[in-house]
Amino acid sequence: MVYVRPDARYPKNWNKLRWAIFKEYGYICQRCGRYSKGNLELHHIKPIGFGGSNSKDNLIPLCRECHAEMPSSKIAKRKRKK
Repeated sequence: MVYVRPDARYPKNWNKLRWAIFKEYGYICQRCGRYSKGNLELHHIKPIGFGGSNSKDNLIPLCRECHAEMPSSKIAKRKRKK
């Protein structure tokens, strides 16, 4: 698969979407399981450059440490909870 660099722009509702997903998952990192309300980032399960989207079904919360360590290929294999 060829990576296509997107002219990635987050949608206008990005901040609202982020907090809705964090809340949905109970502010828990989906990799390490730690509660991390002030230290979460959204991870695209399928990267935008590979045809992923900014939809709720393609986003999971990870703490900054896990997000920095986690290659997209590993997390993409995990199924979204719920």
